[in-house]
Amino acid sequence: VLILILIGAFFSFFYGCATVHDYEPKSQDEVEIKALLVDMETKWKNLDKPGYLALMSDDAKIMYGRERKIVSKAEYAKLLPERMKELGPMKFGTPDINVTGDTATVKLSVSVRGRSRPFTLNLLRSQNRWMFKSSSS
Repeated sequence: VLILILIGAFFSFFYGCATVHDYEPKSQDEVEIKALLVDMETKWKNLDKPGYLALMSDDAKIMYGRERKIVSKAEYAKLLPERMKELGPMKFGTPDINVTGDTATVKLSVSVRGRSRPFTLNLLRSQNRWMFKSSSS
């Protein structure tokens, strides 16, 4: 029984540590979406407000905070520098990507300040590139 518990803990630990960087894309769309997710992480970590906002569609709707408030891209741009500093680096877990035409849904975990929670990103392909459109948790 102890061996089974240790094996379960081992897999749980390593599965929980899997990130978007470990993800093996199954199609060209998934390659591009993975690149977008890695870009989002990197630009957030580097406090690159213009770069992070450039990954969003102009009509993006962003959910943030414990209250899960939804704001426009323009409204979020005003909050972004403070949020980036306050929250620190974020890490995406292994994504579950579902592509339908020019839209995609990405389910993954987002870790901030040592806490992880499930998150869904809705993406849109516009001008031959994937962009963030909206989110929910």
